[in-house]
Amino acid sequence: MQEVKEYSGRENIFFVIVAIIVACLVSIIIFPSANISSDKSDTVVVEHRELPQDVELLEHDWCYGDYGIRYVCGTVINNTTRDMKLVVVDVNLYDESGVQVDSNSDTITNLEAGGKWKFEVGAYDSRIVSYKIKEVVHY
Repeated sequence: MQEVKEYSGRENIFFVIVAIIVACLVSIIIFPSANISSDKSDTVVVEHRELPQDVELLEHDWCYGDYGIRYVCGTVINNTTRDMKLVVVDVNLYDESGVQVDSNSDTITNLEAGGKWKFEVGAYDSRIVSYKIKEVVHY
């Protein structure tokens, strides 16, 4: 007498699961840019770059402090209705041939909504003749 076995499909389920896992791994290797990242640092940077009007640079120029020390001085304003925990002004500093010889920044914490801040970024190297405000960011 012959033994009759019914096909339940359970025999192939193992191979289906393995095939799905292999397909997922291959897609991750072939298409790495499609991977989902939980790194939120890019989101923060994009937020600041999309909202430059939140903290506006009103004016800037050279100024001089005690003992003839030069600074890049200026004013920024918080154009929002919320306090900014931190505002940073980043400045690159150049010599007469346009070579960057230094960079410096000034920061303030808790800039109030609608508040203005007068910043001073030190330009201590005697070779410095020009500057470029690279970025004004807020958090």
